[in-house]
Amino acid sequence: MVGLTRAELGGPNQWAFSFTPSDYDRWFGNYVAAVRNVVHGARFDGPEVESKSASWVRNLLDSRVAGDVSLVTVHSYPGYDACPGQGEPRPTAPDYLKDSAAAGLAESASPILLPAAEAGVPVHVTEVGTAVCGGVQGQSDTFATALWAPDALFNMVADGIAGINIHVRGNGFPNTALMYGPQGIYPEPLFYGLATFVRTLGPGARLMTVSRSQGSGALKVWVVHRSDGTLRVLYINKSSQSVSVRLRFRSKHPAWLQRLTAPSIYANQTVTLAGQRLGLGGRWLGKKTTQSVPNHHHAYKILVPAHSAALLGVPRP
Repeated sequence: MVGLTRAELGGPNQWAFSFTPSDYDRWFGNYVAAVRNVVHGARFDGPEVESKSASWVRNLLDSRVAGDVSLVTVHSYPGYDACPGQGEPRPTAPDYLKDSAAAGLAESASPILLPAAEAGVPVHVTEVGTAVCGGVQGQSDTFATALWAPDALFNMVADGIAGINIHVRGNGFPNTALMYGPQGIYPEPLFYGLATFVRTLGPGARLMTVSRSQGSGALKVWVVHRSDGTLRVLYINKSSQSVSVRLRFRSKHPAWLQRLTAPSIYANQTVTLAGQRLGLGGRWLGKKTTQSVPNHHHAYKILVPAHSAALLGVPRP
């Protein structure tokens, strides 16, 4: 097993401070050549950096191995740092409710989208999580991250990110979606946010543009059109006030509603999705709670309580 160490000036890994995009491209080319000797036709991705500087991407896509790059890859995290001695702000639960923690995550990756698009290569965020260096206990493992997750993911999709990989650590750090213990694997709040995101998708899922006439700036709304003609509408209320929402839609059929809730933004083991929690055996426990929402005067009206999310399943007209 290879140990990982942080580069320090004067240390054995100080070369990392002067490592350039051109150096990376040269090493990348050597790696491609070595793998191709064994696996003919192999495809590769890169540069797999957390730096959002376009120079890393542009250099790689302009290099002699550009034809071997099938994906442009980066890592992306909110602007909170749990690394000791780095001087960055440490994450707190309320930080994850700020729009900058979700929309800002997508915006930080925007510099790499243009050179990738010019080269016709899709961009994948191959590592994303609530905080680097493991996060902070009692902050990065709270219900606030469950509200942050689907909003952050939809922001990246809306900005043109073609694929997203969630960093799931199996070594007990609080920024993970799944923990493990002697009795098995159990979910952290982040998992419930990811599950909510998945339930908002479906066959032929296509993200739609949302127009709001009025309402709270802390209420995020994401609408997905599915190939079966149904809609999924996700409301995420990050404010401390309940918000009443009205979706105009001509239909004679009721919609269904599932809620993502917890007693507070600091909650951990009391998060529920549609009234259920995920058990150690990977099965949902408790009675599934799905409300029926009638259509009155060509609209569905629901209340989204403070610090919660609501998923509305709208039938075909």
